[in-house]
Amino acid sequence: MAKDNSMLPVYGRQEFKQNVPKTRIPEDPMSPESAYRMIKDSLNLDGSPALNLATYVNTWMDDYAEKLIQENLDKNFIDHEEYPQSSLIEKRLIRMMGEMLGTEFAPEDNDPDKSEGFYGSVTVGSSEAIMLALIAHRKHWQNCNKANPHRNPLDRPFLLMSTHVHGCWDKYCRYYDVGALYVSMGDDKYSNGGDVAEVLHCTIKDSIYRDEIIALCEYPDEYLPMLDQRTVGELVMAVGSIAGTTFTGNGDDTADIDDAVEAYCSMHVDETSVDIPIHVDGASGGFILPFTNRRAEDQGHNAVRFDFKHTKRVRSINISNHKFGMVYPGMGSVLFRNKDVVDPDLIYNITYLGGSFVDYTVNFSRGSGVIISQYYNFLSWGRSGYQAVLDNCMDNTDHLINSIMDNPTLGNVFTPISDNVYYPIVVFKFKKAKEGIFEMPDFADEMREYGWIIASYKLPTTDPEKADGPYVFRIVVRQVITAEQIDSMVKHMETVVEELIVRDHTTTQPLRIHKRKPYNASRI
Repeated sequence: MAKDNSMLPVYGRQEFKQNVPKTRIPEDPMSPESAYRMIKDSLNLDGSPALNLATYVNTWMDDYAEKLIQENLDKNFIDHEEYPQSSLIEKRLIRMMGEMLGTEFAPEDNDPDKSEGFYGSVTVGSSEAIMLALIAHRKHWQNCNKANPHRNPLDRPFLLMSTHVHGCWDKYCRYYDVGALYVSMGDDKYSNGGDVAEVLHCTIKDSIYRDEIIALCEYPDEYLPMLDQRTVGELVMAVGSIAGTTFTGNGDDTADIDDAVEAYCSMHVDETSVDIPIHVDGASGGFILPFTNRRAEDQGHNAVRFDFKHTKRVRSINISNHKFGMVYPGMGSVLFRNKDVVDPDLIYNITYLGGSFVDYTVNFSRGSGVIISQYYNFLSWGRSGYQAVLDNCMDNTDHLINSIMDNPTLGNVFTPISDNVYYPIVVFKFKKAKEGIFEMPDFADEMREYGWIIASYKLPTTDPEKADGPYVFRIVVRQVITAEQIDSMVKHMETVVEELIVRDHTTTQPLRIHKRKPYNASRI
């Protein structure tokens, strides 16, 4: 029977030859189905989220979660007067996450629906959450520095952190005119710890950061002799600690950092009014550690002390809910130790949306759907559900590492550098420097030919944007990754490595074919 071409979509008959508009809104309308098909076909060139092993971001939610998101797409979350229940859900989420992390809720704020105290915000992602925390700490430093008898009107705040911080830390410093003091990472040093004490106690005159401090503060020559009487810690507005670095899957030793900062502040508080907070970047691990700590302790390891319950100086923690909170992209959170961390001057009173409510965000308008879906996950899964998912992620992490290390080909080429007792983030580097070995980006490119998207990049040592360390590749073992997929991927890894080694010994031509832009781990 002949097909009735008159019933074909317009896209298939008249508009098929049209180019996809690039430079201006087209004059004439296109049928909805044609526009949909044209965009859908072009998006087929994107990689598959399910096979994107480079991303931390969650790629699956169940039907009921998606239904809630769909039903609330048109709600602007910031309009609390019109959508009061969505606002209450945020307060409950902050309470639930704060309880998990040890937030010190005041007795009068026992009911989150009626709470007047400010303990945190739901954000668009961890970048906004980190910036909100650091804005609060910058204001706190300014208030403290006014009481410092050693202060100079030219004093500027500085942020002390490792070179393996997420890119938004450096962005914050640039956008808010704050100095960045980086603790260098290098071979076999993938995390920060109590060595920050050396930085804090050192006089500015003798510090390796002396020139940076003088340049940002613009101290005149006649003031420089005073720098041998002032310590670097006087200018540090906050110390950063990372719970699961993007670069290597290791975690800073927050407990050691906490002890070091507490010791410095206790020694100098009377003479300089120093009060340095710690911000924990929990984008990767903030929602993992409360569950993997339990697993680690069952295996005989110590729990990672990173939260408000087990530290003195940690004043804020950010979480990426759209990572291991298991919601779709578009949600992070910042939690504060208590309601006094954020200066009241920073809390903005919104009065022009039909009511009055307080707001502490960088972004303003955003959808309610993803926020509501996080509440759904908490109710639907419970703590035991998250525990089961993360136990499975960690089991698959062990399976992945063992499969690679036990493979005669792969185990001879790669070695893991990640901390996989607590984090399902697997990072490998070359086992040893061998003359003529293939390039790591070639390996990642060839794996993409099999559909696997693997992150490959150079580690920074002295600056997050200066990739001057060794090449590594990273795989994030999310909830959608199965043992069967790992087995298939490892077989493809073996095939790719064997082919690259053969090619490397039979040709002098460069192997890079795809010419993709170098991967920057600090931006993911």
